[in-house]
Amino acid sequence: MHAASECFQEQPLDPNLFLISLGHRLWDNGRACGDLYDVTCLPQPGNQCVAHEGGSLTVRAKVVDRCKYCGHLDMLLSLEAYASIAKVFDGNGSIMVSFEKVIARQLAIAC
Repeated sequence: MHAASECFQEQPLDPNLFLISLGHRLWDNGRACGDLYDVTCLPQPGNQCVAHEGGSLTVRAKVVDRCKYCGHLDMLLSLEAYASIAKVFDGNGSIMVSFEKVIARQLAIAC
């Protein structure tokens, strides 16, 4: 998949990844490029959460862009990411989520 984004320009993206764009504060002047977030739909009145395969309401998504029209702490999920945790409707499509940045663990190998 080719997608123009601030992080990866026209580089091909893994079609198996869910993608997100971040609001200004989360974007952090581009330092968030390539970061992974676990995004969970919060079941509550008005939220149309739908568990995907395995019964999870959480997806792991890769930051590929800045969301110019989002609030500072908002994120925009790709349609595929959104549809895997919530019902897709015509219109607004806002859902309440919790999210956590995935911290890469470095393995130290003794030589």
